[in-house]
Parts: sequence; C-alpha cells; structure tokens
Amino acid sequence: MKYSKKPFFDRDENKFPHTHGLFAFTAIIPQIIITAIVIGIYYYINKYGYFSVWSTYIYYAVKIIIGLEIIVAGAKSLTGPILAITIGILSLYLIQVQGLEYMSINECWELMAVGGIAFVITFIVRALRR
Repeated sequence: MKYSKKPFFDRDENKFPHTHGLFAFTAIIPQIIITAIVIGIYYYINKYGYFSVWSTYIYYAVKIIIGLEIIVAGAKSLTGPILAITIGILSLYLIQVQGLEYMSINECWELMAVGGIAFVITFIVRALRR
C-alpha cells in the first residue's frame, strides 16, 4: 500500500465556515464546556461540604473563571456574550415573576455586565483582525 502524503486531519478554512463568523457557535463550545465543568465542580464541593473553610475563595475563583471564559468566548464570537446577557435577563425575570432564584440578583447583574464587556470586546477583536 502506497503512503499518502495527505494529512490525516485536514484543516482547510473553507471546510469549516461556522468557526469564524460573527455568530459562530462551534467556536465557543470549549468555553461552554469549561464553564459547565467549573460550575459542576463548585456545586459538588458546596453540596458535600468539602473545603468548607475555603468555600468563599472557591466561590470567587469560580466567578473569575466564568467571567474570563465569557470574555474569551466574546473574543471568538458574539454568541457567547449574547448567551450570557440572555441568561442574566432570564434569571432576573424568573426571580421577579416566578420567585425562582437560581442566581442572586447581584450575580445576574454581574453576568450581564461581563456579557456587555465581552460584547464590546467582540467588535474590538473583529476590528483589529481586519
């Protein structure tokens, strides 16, 4: 059998049109996975009472990681900031109308603020890329 010089993983930019657009969702999948893992680990630690002395520091570290992941997602696509702002608004709506408090009001506003910053960063990165 003759050896083929064709690469095993073909990374032709034309074959992946949804990774560089303004509303590209596939570009932010790693940030969504990292955010979900961090939130899951935090709630697991909080539920079973591990590191109870460090719980405040872990909480702030989780908030920082989530904020940075939203900003990184905003540098790649506009979908990440829009998703963060939508989750913040939806959570505020659920608190106000239904009485369901998944996040505190301060966390909702922080999420929307980070989403707004990432929204602006998206257009800065797009302008510098050209």
